Amino acid sequence: MVELTKIEKRHAIASLDKSLELEFGNGIPKFDRILSQWKDKKKVNRVAYYKLFKVVKSFDIHIAQRYDDIVNTCLFYTVCEFFSHKIIQEEDLSPFREEIQNIIIKWAEGFE
Repeated sequence: MVELTKIEKRHAIASLDKSLELEFGNGIPKFDRILSQWKDKKKVNRVAYYKLFKVVKSFDIHIAQRYDDIVNTCLFYTVCEFFSHKIIQEEDLSPFREEIQNIIIKWAEGFE
C-alpha cells in the first residue's frame, strides 16, 4: 500500500476538487442542449422536463459513484485513476514525491 504524506493527501484532495469541477463542466452542456431545444420550441414542456430530469439524475449518479465514499486510504488510487483517465495532468503530480509520481505514471500506462 502506498502511503501519502499529509501534504500529498491535501494535494490529492485538491486534485479531486479540480476533477469534480471539470466533471460539472462536462455535464452542464448536456443540460443546456435540452434547455435550448425547449427554448426553441423543439420540445414541449413535459418532454423537456422529463428529458432534463433523466439526464441530471443520470449525471448525478455518475458523480456520486465516482466521488462519494472517497476516504484517505484510497486517495492515492483515486489520483491514479484520474490521471489514467486524463482528468488530472502530469503537472498536477508535481507536489507528490518523485517516487509517487513514477508509480502513478506507471500505473496509468497499464491502462492505455
